[in-house]
Amino acid sequence: MYDAISKKKADIMVVDDVPANVKLLSELLIREGYTVRPATSGADALDAIRMKKPDLVLLDIRMPGMTGFEVCSKLHEDAGTADIPVIFVTASIDPEGAAKGLTLGAVDYINKPFREEEVLARVRTHVELYRMRRHLAMESKETKARYRRLVEGLEDEFFFYSYGVDGVFTYLSPSIENVLGYSQRQFITHYTEYLSDSEINQAVKAYTDASLRGEKQPSHEVDIYHKNGSARRLLVKETPVFDDAGQVVAVEGIAHDITDRILAERQRESDQRKLQYALQDTVQAISNTVEKRDPYTAGHQKRVAELACAIAREIGLESDIIEGIRMGGTIHDIGKIHIPTEILNRPGKLSNIELNIIKGHPETGFSIIKEVVFPWPVADIVYQHHERLDGSGYPQGLQGEEICIEARVLAVADAVEAMASHRPYRPALGIKAALEEIEQGSGRIYDPQAVTACLRLFREKGCQINQDISVSLFTKDAE
Repeated sequence: MYDAISKKKADIMVVDDVPANVKLLSELLIREGYTVRPATSGADALDAIRMKKPDLVLLDIRMPGMTGFEVCSKLHEDAGTADIPVIFVTASIDPEGAAKGLTLGAVDYINKPFREEEVLARVRTHVELYRMRRHLAMESKETKARYRRLVEGLEDEFFFYSYGVDGVFTYLSPSIENVLGYSQRQFITHYTEYLSDSEINQAVKAYTDASLRGEKQPSHEVDIYHKNGSARRLLVKETPVFDDAGQVVAVEGIAHDITDRILAERQRESDQRKLQYALQDTVQAISNTVEKRDPYTAGHQKRVAELACAIAREIGLESDIIEGIRMGGTIHDIGKIHIPTEILNRPGKLSNIELNIIKGHPETGFSIIKEVVFPWPVADIVYQHHERLDGSGYPQGLQGEEICIEARVLAVADAVEAMASHRPYRPALGIKAALEEIEQGSGRIYDPQAVTACLRLFREKGCQINQDISVSLFTKDAE
């Protein structure tokens, strides 16, 4: 029966709100002979899965409406879909995000941009394991023996095991020697001695006890020593086995050595931090260049960036979005570098021609930085920071959600700082007038969420704008 199952094309659900990503993964899998069912939202994916169970789900994390985490949770809450393996495919390298996905029941995760051979290797492994597990539940002892022979042929980074209700190993695949260097007998006899004293291992007993109670457990990680003394990280997935009466008779597990992947991810994180620091230095240098031409607005970009980040935190935006706001805010007026200083620093009212020249700075700024590769939509933030919800802004006349959330937040911070500060053509209007202005324009001109957060910062949490740019934006921490 397994031969018939294994020869059947595996049915894979690809879920991503970006059609280009769905197309890329679908084409890759179809070339390998898989049947692919695409979905561009979590709700559509759940409906399709309930109609026909796939052999595997490749699931994006960040999606509007219903996130990948929510989709995974709903699958594992339903007994009919709980055993479907889920692999997260995500652009995030946040280890906590990956850990959350595994806690929710995912069997693996792949970072974007992915390598084709990595995707195919993970898909092959988990489809095979899923099919073998289903087969084991349906077949006799003879089939179980065949299943184990198949498992023992897995790549060197995997090993299979099972233990009885007394917690004693009843089976361990020979590949343990390839993974950790121990013989089957050595590992079965001395397993607990090989566990490190890492905090991550403190939960191992709890997972074991829960599996023996028949509870489905998420994948979890274990730190263990290789026979050569090196520390290794295993990703473990255990499944209770029940008899006809519904009693737990054993627990079966698959362990995957993910040490090299973790080390590679840490290196990528380190490289990205270095790149981010370099980008920050470059952006700050550009900001300083702009401000030296306009002493009246010296520090304006920095103050706007800090206030916009505080608003974004108050709203509850993700840290990656906040960092993009910081970068965009720090150089949002870069386009003013092309405006003559006699216009920037002129006291009194500007002519219509001069005003139009100044209004061109978002588009000029966009043209300056649009070719710079940022991990955030910095060029769009610069381009859109004078757009307004009702379409009355400039230069594109965008409306509502056509304006990115980063620019909508920045627009509120920019308006408040500008009105509260002195300009050559007028004295400072004060923070009270600035807050009243954005309050009146909330929902019509300014994003209402951003306005509410900004008002709360100033009226309830002690936020202040200090014109001395060497001083922090806040006199009292606004948490």
